[in-house]
Amino acid sequence: MRKTIIFLVTILFYSELFSQQLVIKLNEGFESNTFPPQGWKKINIMGANQWQRLTAPLPSIISKPPIQGNAVARINMENTGGEDWLITKKINSIETGDSLIFYLIKQYDSGPYPPDSLLIRISTTDSIQSNFTNIILNINIAGIPTGTQEWRRYSLPLEQFDGQNIFIAFQHKDVNGHGCAIDSIVVFNPNSIGISKISNNIPDKFKLFQNYPNPFNPKTIIRFQINETKFIVLKVFDILGREITTLINEKLQPGTYEIPFSIYQYSKNKLASEVYFYRFESDEFADTKKMILIK
Repeated sequence: MRKTIIFLVTILFYSELFSQQLVIKLNEGFESNTFPPQGWKKINIMGANQWQRLTAPLPSIISKPPIQGNAVARINMENTGGEDWLITKKINSIETGDSLIFYLIKQYDSGPYPPDSLLIRISTTDSIQSNFTNIILNINIAGIPTGTQEWRRYSLPLEQFDGQNIFIAFQHKDVNGHGCAIDSIVVFNPNSIGISKISNNIPDKFKLFQNYPNPFNPKTIIRFQINETKFIVLKVFDILGREITTLINEKLQPGTYEIPFSIYQYSKNKLASEVYFYRFESDEFADTKKMILIK
């Protein structure tokens, strides 16, 4: 009985902790049939192609399934030239520590073809095109290495807009280029809910720990350690082996890390009560553990 009480108190403690920290100001995976999503808009400046919603299975020219759910936003290349904007709804009250995080995949694994780019612009007034005067990133899509394409994670700090409301524009420009798809667009504070390095000590080996709390509802923490600089992939799957989300897809330095998994953050629909698996991979190490969601 004593163990049961301690276990329940632990779950309540972590649930309260995460509910205080988790403030997601934008979370869009394009799962709704409405496109652009409610409050968003698209602008076609040049060319016949426009931003569109694609659902899995994606065209063979896009080599990977969606990051989040079953859909992506795609802009196709234009032989004669194209310019298209996809603009978010208003995002209220940006705070120090907030970041824009999204995933992008280049459409073709061949090339490189003539340059095309995706500019990330910010407006602090409204969604009128001329007011997106702040460019916070210019992705040279043609410059992404050829070969089998992977989703690439981008994390852009928004601290310069502290205290303001913002709109975000994804402006694609190309002439007979590659095109791209984007998915899992989130604005939140990654220092409060994202990956965190809890120790700089160099471990003696790679290790994936059991998540805690486990069982969990609605959030849990996954911890791992690496003993050398490696490109790390951490994914979550359901009991049928279907990918739920990619938590990490980047190069990390030696140390011990923690990252929360939140069913609210990584899925537009609440996940069912069942067993899930999280898989950790690097060049030389792989491990899978199970976690249980109980509602």
